[in-house]
Amino acid sequence: MKGLKIGVLSLAAFVLGCGGVSFLQFNPQGDSVRTIALLTVPNPTQYQTVDWGGKAGFFGAVGGVAIQADARTMTEAFTTAVKAGNFDFSREMQAAVVERLKRSGFNVVVVRAEREAPEKLLSDYGKVPSPGADALLDIDARVVGYSTYNIQDPEFRPHIYVDVRLVSAKTKAVLYSEQILFGYHNPYLSATQLPSEKQYYFKDFSVLMANKARAFEGLRRGTDAVAGHIAKRLKGQ
Repeated sequence: MKGLKIGVLSLAAFVLGCGGVSFLQFNPQGDSVRTIALLTVPNPTQYQTVDWGGKAGFFGAVGGVAIQADARTMTEAFTTAVKAGNFDFSREMQAAVVERLKRSGFNVVVVRAEREAPEKLLSDYGKVPSPGADALLDIDARVVGYSTYNIQDPEFRPHIYVDVRLVSAKTKAVLYSEQILFGYHNPYLSATQLPSEKQYYFKDFSVLMANKARAFEGLRRGTDAVAGHIAKRLKGQ
């Protein structure tokens, strides 16, 4: 329960706007990268589910407490459902990134990386193995789950938020960095925001839980969208 509380509070901070990596565009002409070592993508601590569009939003601070209490309950239930349904964000994101990068002409190797926390990129790449790679690609898992937006837009939709960083395997200089937000919208966040299809929106949490297979598919669409976006950036598109 402590982990759920921390996760929900971190999401609250995210919705209000929080810091992350600054955008740095990749220069394929200046930075020769053919082989990329993809660091193992972490699973989130929990698959967060928050109803910011519920009626509790009318009641100020008291409503905020109610939103967090409901979020803990929904997050626990959805996380259990995700694990029972054999959805694994780490596996899905890694597979999507490898496929998209290879399709774009890169060679890819996956290397294991020990993280301080799944919601953060590595702070030190000095000890990360990079067998024959030109660059290391790091992707974290800040938020993975479903959220509503506000009272005027109260449907649950896929919500994936990651930081991405590409560093030189030799010098560890940053070659590309970006925050990517799929499905959700945050006007206070300087992230690249990728839309989700409406077929993966759900009227309320009970409908979401009654259609878990479609909900998981919405998250898979998100991993593919994020992976495709990263591949385009590294191709200079």
